[in-house]
Amino acid sequence: RHFERALSRIYFLQKCLDFEKGGELAKNLFKVYEYCRVQIIDFALKGTVEKLDTAIEFVQTILEGWEGIRSEVS
Repeated sequence: RHFERALSRIYFLQKCLDFEKGGELAKNLFKVYEYCRVQIIDFALKGTVEKLDTAIEFVQTILEGWEGIRSEVS
């Protein structure tokens, strides 16, 4: 269940990217999300934890950035 939720949320994040307005940032975010997606699948199939930990760190960094933006706007 967690596997499906993680993949569907990454898919949602990828689909929300606006490559015309987002430019290079959108392209880079797509690459990060794709990396995370692949690592989740590898973990589910092979139990590869090391790269999954890196993917988690990437997502945490992105989340911290969004939280910083939210606190500046509020």
